[in-house]
Amino acid sequence: MTTYAVTWREPNGQTFIGRLTLGPLTLRLDGRRRGVEESPVSRQFGYEELRGLRIGSRGADRLDGRPALVVERPDGTYLVAGAGMGAPIVRELVDRLADLRPVETTCG
Repeated sequence: MTTYAVTWREPNGQTFIGRLTLGPLTLRLDGRRRGVEESPVSRQFGYEELRGLRIGSRGADRLDGRPALVVERPDGTYLVAGAGMGAPIVRELVDRLADLRPVETTCG
């Protein structure tokens, strides 16, 4: 498993800070809502649930002004960016997730 310090925005617009873990079968987000004293949250998505992945570098696809990993799921779009100001992790996440997601095959 690989873990990254991230900030993410959920489809309802709430922003969280915490960590993203890439497991053998799932992507997991654990953290707390930014600026709010609430219980921690945990989100877990199977790679087969992901409808699309891309790097968002314009407008609504940015998080805190930075390019973000755009994760498209049936319940909406999640934006994920590195939590620090260090080296960007977005490209690395896209590459890692592309390797972990199941490949769909079609019969002709």
